Amino acid sequence: MQSRLRTVCKLQDAVTSAQQMNAQTIMVVDDDLMVRRLLERFLTNGGYRVVVAASGFGLSGRVRENQPDLLLLDVNMPGLRGDAALSVLQQLGQRFNSLDVPVVFHSGMDASELEHLARRHGAAGFLRKPAGREQLLQLVDSVLDQASSKVDSHEPRSHADARG
Repeated sequence: MQSRLRTVCKLQDAVTSAQQMNAQTIMVVDDDLMVRRLLERFLTNGGYRVVVAASGFGLSGRVRENQPDLLLLDVNMPGLRGDAALSVLQQLGQRFNSLDVPVVFHSGMDASELEHLARRHGAAGFLRKPAGREQLLQLVDSVLDQASSKVDSHEPRSHADARG
């Protein structure tokens, strides 16, 4: 009986590893440890591979190294705000013709201000904190679907847009 249980556990581990290898990668950048952990859990349970970072410093190197399919970027971080980090990332991307990854801003700021910031910086979407699991996954799925189909939209998506 124990042998059969071990075999089942090994098979489950193998399936989980294979799923994570094929999963799209989301990079979460947020200075708040609890927010990072929560977003990581939501996204991992949603079937994504997650890479986390505590600040926007060194972001371009982490993006090159991890090659995320989407960047979930906090706006209000000490030292280097998310919008400033995105500007640096975009400048480097133009310079080296790389680093093309959709970005979703997330913040507790007013929704209209966050939307304006997302538009101004060319973010693919925005999400107000605190966001629920379903809101997050709907927006991430929507932005990734849009990126994979290469549809060029100049309107950043919000979690409300992603519902329908």
